[in-house]
Amino acid sequence: MSCMARWTKGSTRFSVSVTPSVQTRTSLCHIPKPVLDRLGNPPGLTFVFAEDGRIVVRAWDKTGSRCS
Repeated sequence: MSCMARWTKGSTRFSVSVTPSVQTRTSLCHIPKPVLDRLGNPPGLTFVFAEDGRIVVRAWDKTGSRCS
């Protein structure tokens, strides 16, 4: 039986595990529902390396176009 995670209302920090895949040379993780809700439940995400060393996550819009 699978157990759905729960988050405290008003949480602002979410930790997820990352599962590497040797065959595809990528990794998988599950994005917490509160994060997806905040991003507008996008069909995809883009990760951008900022010049100051941060990684910025950008959501795609509902048509699949990348939002800036």
